[in-house]
Amino acid sequence: MQGLTLQKLLAFAAIMLMPWAALRPLETSFSFGDILLVAAVALNVGQIKRLYGWQVLMLCSLPLILISLIMDPEGSIIEFVQSLYIFGFVLPFGWVAFIGIRPRHLVTALLLAQSLSAMCAVAQILGFVDQIGRQSIWMVYGATRSAGLGLSCSALCMSLSSMFPLLLYVKGHRLRLAIFVALILGMVATLAKSIVLAVPGIAWYLIREPKRRGVITMGCLTVGLLMAVVLALSPLRNKVIDVSSSFLERVERVNNSVYERSSTIEYALSYIPRTYLFGMGYAGTSDELTAHLGNTVHVFHIGVILIGGIPAGLLHHCGAIALVLLALRANHKPAAALMIAHFLAVCTTTVLMLSFQYVPYVICAAIADYQLRLNAQTEQQQRTVQRRPVGGRRLSLGGDSALPAMQ
Repeated sequence: MQGLTLQKLLAFAAIMLMPWAALRPLETSFSFGDILLVAAVALNVGQIKRLYGWQVLMLCSLPLILISLIMDPEGSIIEFVQSLYIFGFVLPFGWVAFIGIRPRHLVTALLLAQSLSAMCAVAQILGFVDQIGRQSIWMVYGATRSAGLGLSCSALCMSLSSMFPLLLYVKGHRLRLAIFVALILGMVATLAKSIVLAVPGIAWYLIREPKRRGVITMGCLTVGLLMAVVLALSPLRNKVIDVSSSFLERVERVNNSVYERSSTIEYALSYIPRTYLFGMGYAGTSDELTAHLGNTVHVFHIGVILIGGIPAGLLHHCGAIALVLLALRANHKPAAALMIAHFLAVCTTTVLMLSFQYVPYVICAAIADYQLRLNAQTEQQQRTVQRRPVGGRRLSLGGDSALPAMQ
């Protein structure tokens, strides 16, 4: 059993508050979760033993992004500091706060926080909870697009979509079922069409769920029971009818939405020749695209290139791929699947200077580092035992004791 020190307490509080972007004291990117994250990293900085390859790639992209922001005539010092914090601290070093914490404990804390946010979204769409903090929610065809404790409905859907592979770390199928149902209901409450991007992650989890049949059966029964209770109550029944009508209306307009998105992407790609070395900056990209299209590009992968330039974008994406490979080398496939699910989820979101968008990077890096440290410690113990003669013979632990630290 791990002792709960001040540093670990700050780390757990940070990972639970980081996804709750609505609860931030200022309009800038610094939230309560960020305050705790900085403190937790500062107390754990002595645990850093090495720089991983993916960190080096991320750090190499930082100067290019910052120079692009400096060259942006529409830029401001606030955007510069935000970018420095996100791309120079959260991405390469945010995971340091969680060194020494078991993956199962870390993931469970994150999933419980996400589940609470999802339940707040359900309460919002049913009319029990109004707008929270500094988030944005709006009505669409008579129904509220909920944001839970997130920044917006789209941000909440993106944040929840990548969480499903992490359910394999949760101990106990009943808790996994409860979190699974909460995440599903939370995504539905956003009324976001991008919920379809969560399907691969959900399928990957269900295929590997040890009690797959029971989880699917109980999940369907639980959702059905909740719907029956809601429909039995007259005020809630009317609300469900409004939500259903809104959802069907949005489904009918999916062709228009796809056309608008594809047109925006096509137009955004026409700016790529301007970014061979440096990008247009954060404000410059937003202002330029908004002036012609009424909105900025809602594809994270393209946005990074437009903001920081092609070299910075390639370095960032290569660093992300290297992080996935590191998780696979550590034999933690759920952590790698988390990153891949996140890559899909951000295909419909802009580049945000808020740390909740980069939580999967932090979690994946922390899990991989924990396992690699455990492997190195086990190998050292094996070598120590093998060198120690007992009765004229050397002992060997035998087998592969460096198994994934899913606990």
